[in-house]
Amino acid sequence: MWKVLLVEDEVFVRESVREIIAWEELGFTVSGEAGNGAEALEMIREETPDLVISDIVMPEMDGVELLRRTREEGYGSRFVMLTCMNDFENVRQAMEYGASNYILKLSMSVNSLRDTLRKISGELEKNRKAEPDSPQESPPPRRPMRRLRATRRSRRSFTICTNTTLRILP
Repeated sequence: MWKVLLVEDEVFVRESVREIIAWEELGFTVSGEAGNGAEALEMIREETPDLVISDIVMPEMDGVELLRRTREEGYGSRFVMLTCMNDFENVRQAMEYGASNYILKLSMSVNSLRDTLRKISGELEKNRKAEPDSPQESPPPRRPMRRLRATRRSRRSFTICTNTTLRILP
């Protein structure tokens, strides 16, 4: 199973993303959640996930800065960026730092997220096969990522943007 870290400052959005996808069916497991980029960076340092799904606009440290810092520190996790805003500059920067994809929350559907996860799973599998078969040292044991409890919600209905993140542009 590929490990996923969900990074989103809005708890409802984070829970919705976690609940609408049958992660195990796609070969993923949500191994941790963070409410901002600074918290996520610490979690990445503790247990590097295969995939980080991150909001771009967050307090303390935004998603682009999180991506930049993980690359700077040598982590190879894949990133999918989420945003409510069609902000070309942030998306351009994220892609420049190596984000695999970005999704506008307002137009995100369960199918588009599944398609993105399938694509990334294929990329991760391809990279795994391309690695040499030499034995690797196992890393020291690390604390598991923090996981938040949530109530079960229907996978058929969810709203990805709340009024606090929606911005009307002129």
